[in-house]
Amino acid sequence: MRLLLSTARVPSYLFSLLLSLLLATTTTRITTSVHANANVDSGDGAAAYGPPAFWSSAPELAAWLPTGHARFDARESKVNGALPPDWSIVVLKPHLTDSQYRAHYNWLNKTLAASLSSAPTSAARLHCVFRTGYAGQFPPAVRAQITARPDVRVVEDDMLLKVGAITTGANAVGSPVDSGLDRLDQLALPLDGRYNVRGNAGAGVDVYVIDSGVLLNHTEFTPNRARAGVSFASGGSTDDIVGHGTHVAGTIAGQTVGVAPSASIIAVKVIDNDGSGPASNVIMGLEWVVSAVAKTNRPSVINMSIGGPKSTALDMAVLMAVRAGITVVAAAGNDAKDACETSPANLARVITVAASSSTDSRAAFSNSGACVTLFAPGVGIRSSWPNGGTSLTAGITDAYNVLDGTSMSCPHAAGAAAIVLSQTPLASPQDVMKALVGAAVPGAVSATKPGDPNLLLNLVRIFNPSAGPPPPPQGAAGFMPAAGGDDGAPPTTASTTTASTMRGAAAAPGSMLAQDGASSPRASSAPALLPVVSWAVLVVAAALGFSLA
Repeated sequence: MRLLLSTARVPSYLFSLLLSLLLATTTTRITTSVHANANVDSGDGAAAYGPPAFWSSAPELAAWLPTGHARFDARESKVNGALPPDWSIVVLKPHLTDSQYRAHYNWLNKTLAASLSSAPTSAARLHCVFRTGYAGQFPPAVRAQITARPDVRVVEDDMLLKVGAITTGANAVGSPVDSGLDRLDQLALPLDGRYNVRGNAGAGVDVYVIDSGVLLNHTEFTPNRARAGVSFASGGSTDDIVGHGTHVAGTIAGQTVGVAPSASIIAVKVIDNDGSGPASNVIMGLEWVVSAVAKTNRPSVINMSIGGPKSTALDMAVLMAVRAGITVVAAAGNDAKDACETSPANLARVITVAASSSTDSRAAFSNSGACVTLFAPGVGIRSSWPNGGTSLTAGITDAYNVLDGTSMSCPHAAGAAAIVLSQTPLASPQDVMKALVGAAVPGAVSATKPGDPNLLLNLVRIFNPSAGPPPPPQGAAGFMPAAGGDDGAPPTTASTTTASTMRGAAAAPGSMLAQDGASSPRASSAPALLPVVSWAVLVVAAALGFSLA
């Protein structure tokens, strides 16, 4: 399209003005479309947080922490299996300068010292410090002082998160192909008893399992595809006593039970050997992953088969990971309630996974609603398992278990995300979500609830983008786009509730992202008036002496 100007009728400055308006509205439309679900990059969301300049210098940072405290205090935080009532997480306000961070920690140092001086027997200590704030045990008087500070966004109770699932077949060895895997590679029932992996599924992709640890030498992960990342749990080891993390890791990348058997697993242990851990440990784990990925520069996925009631602190940490280009997949939860009431499942930038059964029915225990991205198999899932008990027994590296839970659905989607990233390594988290949603089978899940996106995770179009999904079953609910969420994560009221849940570039030829896939179900629409404004400018321009050729 060319713009021809009759200069005798229209001054050049008016032409420039009209052309600027046209370009501005068109550019706004394009930008809004590309960043349709980018609330994380606006307002006072995760994009507003540092790190402050002194963060990269450990000795300098240590000088500003309360006397005698490291950035992370690995001492046991629980008392008789529970967090103290005054265990809190503090979220600082965004956009603080380096000097403001320094001033806050200097004040905190003096405040904690004064508290201990006036009441030597009081429990006042810092548990951990992260980019958006810190956590620790703060007596009521200290907590009140922290809350009243103008540089503090919110103070909330730390939550004790528990992992759990329903065991339906302990040490199941020699079972046929898992029904969850079997369901992923065919568009409709009945199952054929096979899982046809295409190529090196997941090769070159790291999947960080934030959980109870991983049995690294399990036969499902040989040779050397699982490695220790870090432990923020008691004891310092990433060994998995609970079994939950090992089961999750197997579903993601196990040799025989995994969705993406060529992906690498990195264990990030945040759950203690009793099956629980504070949310502050999870935040530390997330920040460690962000730093690790910045060093490796490899396409990466975070699996979070864990969550709890809505938490500003936890949500901000997750959003920082997403903004760093890491795809985050989260379990919807096992409480048969609205997933929008939980963190991080409520976040629109997170791939939130609900559970379906082997008959494609919504699992009765599964959380649901508008914050769910899609469903994935979560009933009767067989995967790797440590030998169990209260300690690991040397030599037992080939045990399996069958579990139910959205904790089991989540790793199916995390494995699928790894496959997308192995095909298109520079795909952004939003690209990955778009690919999974576009490849999902619509209308396949029965017994869904109002607001549920009736989409079932599927790999057929991931492996073969030209394959078309079948029509929805008769009587099945259609795809219902879920409502957008506020990734700015507004402050929530403090709660002490225990929870139980089990980068953008061109796409590689032939990959799902090279196709005209569906957009994110929770992407905000670009303002409809923008195209109208653009055309209105053209009409005015034509009236003033422009013509199109």
